[in-house]
Amino acid sequence: MISEFPVSRKKTKTNRRKRIKSSQINWKNKKRAKMSFSRRHSEFADWT
Repeated sequence: MISEFPVSRKKTKTNRRKRIKSSQINWKNKKRAKMSFSRRHSEFADWT
C-alpha cells in the first residue's frame, strides 16, 4: 500500500479514522466479551 497519489491521500485519511474507530469498537466488544466470560466462568476468574 505504498502509493503516493495526492488524490487518494484524503481517502486514506478517512479510512484510517474509520479503522481506528472500528478497532476501538472491537476492543470494547472484546473487553465486554472477556468480562461476560469471566462472569460466566467465575471459578476461573481467580487464576486468569
